[in-house]
Amino acid sequence: MGDMARPSMLQDPERCKQIAEAFVAGQTRAEMCKMFGVKNLDTITRWRRDPRVKGFALKLIEDRVLQVTRKVDAVISERLEHAEDMTTKELIEIRKEFLGGALRMQHEKADDETMHDAMTWLDENPGAAEELEKLLTGERPNPVAIPE
Repeated sequence: MGDMARPSMLQDPERCKQIAEAFVAGQTRAEMCKMFGVKNLDTITRWRRDPRVKGFALKLIEDRVLQVTRKVDAVISERLEHAEDMTTKELIEIRKEFLGGALRMQHEKADDETMHDAMTWLDENPGAAEELEKLLTGERPNPVAIPE
């Protein structure tokens, strides 16, 4: 007679979300054991590491960061309405922060676009990967059409 394994609580996406919420809220493993009716602290550790729970947790953290960022940006924007009352140092710090953020966003966007374009090109040119490999290893590749 085979062992009957209990179904994992992580098979339910709603349960994964609840576990992630507890984790992100700072609940201890012991508190989470009690909350979810689990006896073993190691189970909570495994749950926290599970990609399904981590996915929800990362989304919750990202949402929180965006919420805080929006609030801070609104306050800064309001204060900039009276920029003449601010010191040069304060204005430069604000400018550096916003410029850095804008550049980071453009860099990330460019990377995503470049990767997408490269993958599309490789899909459209099945022999391109082998030709690139030849080029990198010093062999003379056959000409491949490069998009404009």
